[in-house]
Amino acid sequence: MTLAVASYHKIGAEPPPGNWESWYYVSELVFERQLEEFASAGWTVVGVDTLRAAVDAPESVPSKALLLTFDDGYRSFGSTALPVLQRFDYPAVLFVPTDHIGGSNVWDRDEEPEEAICDWGDLRYLHESGIAIQSHAASHRAFSQLSSDEWREELYGSRCRLEDQLCSPVDIIAYPYGDDAAMPEDLRVALANAGYRVGCLYGGGPNSVPLVDQYRVSRLALGPDSDISMMLAQSG
Repeated sequence: MTLAVASYHKIGAEPPPGNWESWYYVSELVFERQLEEFASAGWTVVGVDTLRAAVDAPESVPSKALLLTFDDGYRSFGSTALPVLQRFDYPAVLFVPTDHIGGSNVWDRDEEPEEAICDWGDLRYLHESGIAIQSHAASHRAFSQLSSDEWREELYGSRCRLEDQLCSPVDIIAYPYGDDAAMPEDLRVALANAGYRVGCLYGGGPNSVPLVDQYRVSRLALGPDSDISMMLAQSG
């Protein structure tokens, strides 16, 4: 059994006036074509519960399962990605850095166009629309630059805020920049103590099920020119 986790950022969105377009923008047309390519290759789009099942009940995971994930929680997700997902009747996961809810992507303003991040009203609407909202840590700082105490603050803080506001379990994290600090043992302990069942990287191919390491789940980093067939041939 295999679980591929696709990772996107911005679907169909255009940069704000005066800004530039980056590789992380995937047009609505290209996004639809990529979803069709996954389907024609025999992949079954699954929801967040299947990712949890890959840890607890791997025998229940489809032989070629595909989970769609989106990083950073851009407000444009609701107007661009969500309608496409609804047309396909596909679930998805949105990873949100909680310190920036209602703000913008200030962590990479020198490298990416600055854009609005969902506020709590947006997130509640997406949650009610069937999108799973999960943690992208709190500050969007790279874990390799943080101390053990800061890891714990990021993990507990982001989980508690999301659960308090959305009244839904938060037990999956996508590490900012895909940086898990090479997964030292004290981070692994901090993840478990904070209640996280799965940690997601950025990059790589599909994952074998049962998972080799539930805290180092690889994700396909997808842009407008990604060679999906080649990425699916990689080992996770």
